[in-house]
Amino acid sequence: MSAGVRVRAILPAVGIWADVPALRPVLVLALIDAAAAAAFSGSITVLLLRTTSMRLEEVGLGLSISGAVTILSTVPLGRLIDRIGPKAYLVCASLVSAAAYATVPLVNSVLSLALALGVAGGAFSAGWPALQSVIGSIASDNRTTVLGTLRSVRNIGYALAGVIIGLAIWMPARPGVFLVAGLATFSYLVSAAVYGRVTMPARAPRDAPTEGRRPRISASYVGLMLASTVFAFGTIILDIGFPLWLTRSESVPTYLAGAALIVNTLLVIIAQPHAANLSNTIRRARLGLVLSASCFVASYAVMFGIDSFGLLAFLGVVVATVLFTAGEILESAAWWTVSYELAPAAVRNEHLSFFSLNYQIVAAVGPLAVAAALSQGAIGWLYFAAASALAGICAFALLAGRQDGTS
Repeated sequence: MSAGVRVRAILPAVGIWADVPALRPVLVLALIDAAAAAAFSGSITVLLLRTTSMRLEEVGLGLSISGAVTILSTVPLGRLIDRIGPKAYLVCASLVSAAAYATVPLVNSVLSLALALGVAGGAFSAGWPALQSVIGSIASDNRTTVLGTLRSVRNIGYALAGVIIGLAIWMPARPGVFLVAGLATFSYLVSAAVYGRVTMPARAPRDAPTEGRRPRISASYVGLMLASTVFAFGTIILDIGFPLWLTRSESVPTYLAGAALIVNTLLVIIAQPHAANLSNTIRRARLGLVLSASCFVASYAVMFGIDSFGLLAFLGVVVATVLFTAGEILESAAWWTVSYELAPAAVRNEHLSFFSLNYQIVAAVGPLAVAAALSQGAIGWLYFAAASALAGICAFALLAGRQDGTS
C-alpha cells in the first residue's frame, strides 16, 4: 500500500479533496467557519464586559434573546428553502449574517447586542439543513461520508479557535472585538462566495414544492427529533460535565479534564468519516443508534465510579472518553441519515430545519440541566446513562420497519 493510499484511508478528507473537486471550497469553508464561529462564541462575552458598560447578566440576556430568535426562525426558514432552494438561501443568509457581525464592534447595550446577534444567528439558523441538501444534491452517492468529513474538518477548526481565543483575550480588548467579529464577518463573506459558485442539479419533479396541502411533520419524526435531542446533550456533558467532575475529583489529576477534550477532538477528526459509512441506510442507522446509546451508557457508568478507581483513574478517564467519543461519532452519522432519508423530498428542508432544533434546544437548556444533575453528586452520571438508554430504545422502536424515504 502506497503512502498516498494510507493517508487517504486514515484521513478521508484527502480523498474527498482529490476525488470531488466541487467540494474543495466547501471543505475550506468548513475549516474557516468553525474556527471563526468558535473563536467568536468563546471570547465575545469576556470582550464585551471589557469594552462596554454592560454587566454580565445583561450580556447573558442579550445572548439569550438572540438564541431565542435563532430557534424561532429555524423552521420558517426551512419552509423558505423548500421554495427558493438551498443555494439561494445560503448566499443570502451568509450576506445578511456578515453584515450583522460587522456591527458587533458598535454594540453597547442589551438591545444592540440582541439585534446584532439575533439577525446574524436568525438569518443563518437553517444553514446546516440547507448544507445537507446541497451535499445531498452534489454528492448523493457518498453524502454521509462527505458530512462526516466536514465534521472532521470542523473539529480542526475548533482546535484552531483555541489559539484565536487566547490571542483575542490577550490583546487589548477593543482590537480583540474587532478580531473575532472581523473573522466572523469574513467567514460569512467566504460562505456567500463559495455557495454562490456551487452548481446545483435541476430539481426532480418529486423534489419540487408541493401545491396545496403540504405534508406535515409526522409524529414519529417528532419523536425521533426528541430522541436525538437527548443524544445531543452529550456535547454539553463533554464540554461541561467532564471538566466539572474531573476537576472536583480528589483522585483524578485536574489536567485530565483538558486531556479528555483533546482526545475527543483527535478521535473525531480521524474516525468520523469512517463511521459515517456505517450508517448510510436507515437499517444501519438504527443499529448505529443502539451502539451509540450503549457507548454513552458505558461511558457514564465509568464516570460514575471514577473516584473508586484509585491509581487507575487515569485509565478510567481514557476509557470513558473513548467510549463517549465512539457514541458521539456513531449517533452523529446515524441522525444525519435518519433526518434526511425520512423527510419527504418536497418539504425536506422544513423537516431538516425542524430536526436541527435538537442542538439549539440543548444549547439553551443543556448547561443548566447538566449542572443540576451533577450537583446531586455521582448519581448525576446515572441520570445521564438512564436518559441515553431510554432515548436509544425509543429511536430503535420508532425506526422499526422504516425504509429510506418513508416518514
